[in-house]
Amino acid sequence: MDRPAGGINVTVRSQDGQEKCYRIKLETPIAKLLRFYCDTKQLEYDTMVFLIKGRRFNQKKTPAELNLKDGVQIEAFMHQNGGGCKGV
Repeated sequence: MDRPAGGINVTVRSQDGQEKCYRIKLETPIAKLLRFYCDTKQLEYDTMVFLIKGRRFNQKKTPAELNLKDGVQIEAFMHQNGGGCKGV
C-alpha cells in the first residue's frame, strides 16, 4: 500500500487482540497517536511497549521518518519486569 498525501491509517492492536484504527498525518510524531491510544484505553503511556513488525521504534519520529505504509499495525503490550527464576 502506498502512503496517501494527507496521512496514513494505523491500527493499534492490544495484547488481548483488540484493534483500534486511527488516521495520522505523515508529519505528526507517532508518540502523539500512542499517547491518545493510552488515554482512551486508560493505560499509562510509560508502562507500555509498542512494536512494529516485532521491533521497537523511535516514537518521537513521524510516520514519514519511519517510512510507514498505509495500514501499518502497531502492537501494544504492557511492560513486564521479572519473569526469571532464581536458582535453587
